[in-house]
Parts: sequence; C-alpha cells; structure tokens
Amino acid sequence: MNTKAKITLLAAALLLLAALPAVSQEDVLTIGGESYGFVVYQRAPVTFAHSTHMDLEMVDGACTPCHHSGKDEMGKFVEGDTVPCKDCHVEEGDEAMPSMLTAYHGLCQNCHLEAAKGPVTCGECHIQKDFFGIPFASGE
Repeated sequence: MNTKAKITLLAAALLLLAALPAVSQEDVLTIGGESYGFVVYQRAPVTFAHSTHMDLEMVDGACTPCHHSGKDEMGKFVEGDTVPCKDCHVEEGDEAMPSMLTAYHGLCQNCHLEAAKGPVTCGECHIQKDFFGIPFASGE
C-alpha cells in the first residue's frame, strides 16, 4: 500500500471516529454518586443498560416516560428534552417536583412491577461490588 493510500485510509478512519459520538447513545450508564446529583447516598450505584430498556415492548423505542418535561392534566408524562434527571430532580424534592430518589424509585419500580419483570428490591438494583468491580456474593 502506498503512502497516499495509507494517509487517505487514516483520514477516513479519523473522520469516522470523530463522528461516532454524535450518533451514538451511551448504552450502559452508572446511575448514582455525586456526579449524578446524589450528595448523600447509602447504596451502591445502579448499572442501567439503555438499549435493553429501549427494546422492551412496553417502551417501544419511546423516550417517555424516562425523559419527560412534566405531566399533562391527565397525569401522563409529556415528552421532553433528553437532559439529565438531576437538571430538574434534586436530592431534596417537594410536592411540585419529586426528589431524584423518589423519581427513580417510582419510575423504575413501578415499570418493573407493571411488567412483572425486572428488579424491585434494593439489593437487586444496588449491587455491591469489590474494588475490581466484581459483585459480592449474595448475603455479603
């Protein structure tokens, strides 16, 4: 392969790599800790697989109810911008705006209970891991 072809191939690869963040959705999120708006937290962060949830029949690729800008007069979520939850839900909520903890627990647990599938207890979502990221055996 000559030098010109190598340079062209390298430029194309760099252009492709530069465009990837613009079209990709971070699939596995770690929800919890200070970077997520929790200053005081008692449990391990939650690992959330975005694509797994988007593929569910009851979600059907819709961004609501997870990404919403409030509720309408019927109590249904209104689709909103895909901003971090902490932009609206803070650690200490009130009647007008639930706390982040209340919002997450209500949304996740209610959906899992409605679907009769998925974790609903503390330890099923908040999995303690060791220094290397390996989950502890149950009961530890």
